[in-house]
This record gives sequence, C-alpha cells and structure tokens, in this order.
Amino acid sequence: FSIQRINTSWNPSTYTIDTLNEINANLGPNLFDASTYSYVDTLIKFDLDKELVKGWIRRTYDTSVEKDYGIMMKPISSTGIFGFQALTAYPIYSYPALYMVFEKPGEFTDTLVATPSVDLHVPSGNLDPDGSQSVLLQTLLSKRAKLKFDLSMLPENIIVNKATLSLYIDDMNTEFGSIEADTIALNFLEEYDNVIISDKIGRYPIPKKDNSYTGDIRFYVQMWVDGEPNNGVQLNLTDELRAVSKVGIYNTNAVVDSLKPRLTIYYTKK
Repeated sequence: FSIQRINTSWNPSTYTIDTLNEINANLGPNLFDASTYSYVDTLIKFDLDKELVKGWIRRTYDTSVEKDYGIMMKPISSTGIFGFQALTAYPIYSYPALYMVFEKPGEFTDTLVATPSVDLHVPSGNLDPDGSQSVLLQTLLSKRAKLKFDLSMLPENIIVNKATLSLYIDDMNTEFGSIEADTIALNFLEEYDNVIISDKIGRYPIPKKDNSYTGDIRFYVQMWVDGEPNNGVQLNLTDELRAVSKVGIYNTNAVVDSLKPRLTIYYTKK
C-alpha cells in the first residue's frame, strides 16, 4: 500500500465519489518507507514520515501551519484482503496507534500515543464474483444476499421435524481473514424485493462445516407452511464489523447440481 497526505477537506458523513476523485487529484507523494515495514502475527508496523507528523503537532498550536486532512492508505496489490480495526465500539486497544518518541538530548526521552479522530474505508471495484454461479457475502462492506425456496409442493397440515439448509462455498471467490467468517446469519424477510427484515422473528445462525454452511431452519419453514408469507431470507456474515473476509456461495446457476443451495425437509402429517 501507499501512504499519501490528503490535501483536500473531507467529512465521512458526506463522502461521495466526487470527494474521492477530488482527494485523488490532490494527493501528496507516496511517503511509505518499506524498509520500516513489518507484519508479525496480527501486528502491522511501519514508520511515518517525521515531517508529516511534526506538521500535525504544530497545527495544534499554530493556526498558520497548513491544515491537516490526514493520510490515505491505498492498496497497490490487486489480490488478497488486508485490513485493520477501524474506529468502532470495540476496545480502544485494538485501534490503530501512532507512537511518537520525543527526545531532549541529555534530559529526557518520552513517548506519546495517539489514535485516529476519524476514519473511513472506501471500497472500489466490482463487488460481484467472476461469472454468475455465485453470490458474494462480504464483511466490512456488508455485502449480503437473498434466498428463497419454492415450498408449494409441501403438503398441508404437516409438522416440520427438521429442515436442513446447506450453502456450498465457492473457493475461487472466497478469502478468509484472520478472524474467520465461520457463521452466516439468516434473517426472516417480510418483503423480498425491498429487503424488509422481520423485527418479530429472530435470526438463524448457520455455522461453517467443511466446504459448506449448514444448519436447521425448521422454525422458518414451519411458519411458511402454516401460512406466513414466504418472502425468503437474507444472508449475511455474522461478524461484519470486525472480520475481513469474503465468501462466495454457489447459487442456482451452479453448473454442478450438488453445489446449489439445498433445503432438505423432514416432516410428519398432523
């Protein structure tokens, strides 16, 4: 990635593609020093340009210094997923930290630690996987999907004993981060097209097992059988705020039938 000084004012609540274009048009040179970079376990470390940081500090007490709009970190590689904790409700010790060492020769050496005051993650590119055989679920971007089964062949007046949903992973369009996306949440939809989630019916967790996400959703199926409108479900990865993962799920266009979403229902007649 590169590290470049932002020379244009921006606000995360009003950020648009026009803001991004203006920032890119006025970015400073790349200040990333690869010789100071290290990545061990889950810790990323590198040195920032000293003059850049001095400017940030001077700005706090001298209004004549050029305004500070932060830095932009831009990915250079076109493969893989690389990320770090943003400013969320999670503990402050997981935030990015800037360690500043100050020294007055012969008298003292001191270290101050600062965390960002504001941040923003801006994705670009195509969100959909290559081809049309998969739907994509992704954390951070909150990329979600919808799923609906035709249950018209089920007889009336039945008790659903078990309803196993199996969603098969498309490895070619899947990358797991250090916090693995090990569960998909199913949300009961009141409206399919407008994606309105029921606030009265809880969600189902579907855990990952080998090459699929598999779980029992008999409560949902029983409700549909008993007359609740079948508007399908919404799918999302459960750890959207912390994980850095994308998961391709084979859809009904999969060439191999055994990889298509499957709902196996066991029932008894009343």
